[in-house]
Amino acid sequence: MSTIYYHPHPPNTDKIENYQAHPFIDLLYDLEPINPPHTKFKSQMDSCPAMNIYRNHTYLLRSPVDMELMFNPEKGEWFVQGNMTEEVFDLIVPPGTQSPYLQLKIYYLFWSEKKTNDKLWMHDVPLHEVKQTPSFYVASGMIPVGEYTRNTSIGLILNTDKTTIKIKRGQPLAAFTLVGDSQIKLVKKLPTQKILDTNLRHFQTPRFCPYYATKTFFSRWLSHES
Repeated sequence: MSTIYYHPHPPNTDKIENYQAHPFIDLLYDLEPINPPHTKFKSQMDSCPAMNIYRNHTYLLRSPVDMELMFNPEKGEWFVQGNMTEEVFDLIVPPGTQSPYLQLKIYYLFWSEKKTNDKLWMHDVPLHEVKQTPSFYVASGMIPVGEYTRNTSIGLILNTDKTTIKIKRGQPLAAFTLVGDSQIKLVKKLPTQKILDTNLRHFQTPRFCPYYATKTFFSRWLSHES
C-alpha cells in the first residue's frame, strides 16, 4: 500500500504561516469517497473487484461557493449572473480568448513522501451524483502525483448550445481517481513549507518554459505523434 497526501489549498497562499488563516480555507470541503447507491443491495455486481477498486480510489470535490456565469458567444465574453461577491469572482479565471470555457481557482494540493508510480486522474463526477444534466463538463487530466507535487485546479467547458454555468455550494464539481501498482490510501495532512515551495516551483516552471516542461516530464505517457 502507498499513501498520497492532500490538503485544500487556498489560492495565492504559498507561506505556511498564512495557510490556515486564509478566510477561504473553512469553505473548502474535504475530499469525499464516492458511495454509489447500488452498494446497498449487496449484489454480485457490488462484489466485483474491478468496481471495488474504482469505488475505493475515487473521491468527490464539492464546490465551496455558489456561482452563476453566462457566456455570450457573439462577444466571446463571460458575464456574472446574480449576486456574486468579489471574493467568489476572484476564483474565476477566464481563458483570455473567445472560448466557452473557464478555470476555477479551487485548488487541492497532492504529494507523496516517497517516489511511487501513483497517478491522479481528474474527471467528471459519477452519474449517480448528478441530479440534473449539467451544462458543462470537466477538462479531464492525469498527473504522476507519486513523483510530482502539484495543486490541481478545475477547468469547466460549456456543452454545445449551452450558455450558463450555475453552481451551488456543496455541488460535486469533479472527481479524483487514484491509480497505481497497489492499493492507495488518501490522507488529509497539512503541508510543510517545503511542500508548498516545491508546488510553487512546479506551478511556475511551465509558465516560463511551457513546451519543455510539459513535453519532457510527461513524455513517458505521451504518444510520439502528439
